[in-house]
Amino acid sequence: MFIACGYFLIKNPIWLYPRMEHFLRSKRAAFWSFGIASVWFLYYIATLGEADFGQYRLWLFLLFGGAAVGAFFKMEDFLSIRGVAACVLLGAKVLLDSAYMQPTSARLVLVTVVYGLIVVSIFVGAMPFLLREFTHWLFEQSERPLVLGSSLASIGTLLVVSSFFY
Repeated sequence: MFIACGYFLIKNPIWLYPRMEHFLRSKRAAFWSFGIASVWFLYYIATLGEADFGQYRLWLFLLFGGAAVGAFFKMEDFLSIRGVAACVLLGAKVLLDSAYMQPTSARLVLVTVVYGLIVVSIFVGAMPFLLREFTHWLFEQSERPLVLGSSLASIGTLLVVSSFFY
């Protein structure tokens, strides 16, 4: 993912800018990203064990399912960004679970990147309008997408290389 994002930022930032602008408020993107995040989260609730609020599973499912449906009607502004942020947070659990019980030196790169993604996702999920401002700032000068793209591609390459040492 990092390598692909870095590639697009390096190769053709002019092509990417209007698509990023459109994605921020796209209803179709909101439907897919927030829909996937909602179904994924509701799946976790449906499979809760007895030790993890299992006796309240139905009530939690109805509460969060209703909140997800209500968000489509009442919070539709920047909902696509919130959906992507929620997907990243849910995916972080899977990535951190894969690093569990691995030697510390082997998992250090993955865990560091995942915790960085968690911080960014919480920040962007809480204040998605700042991503719009960041997008404008990023494409104001032609060097900025190249620097960010190179950084993302480097992180992706580092993750790929470090995965061979697990």
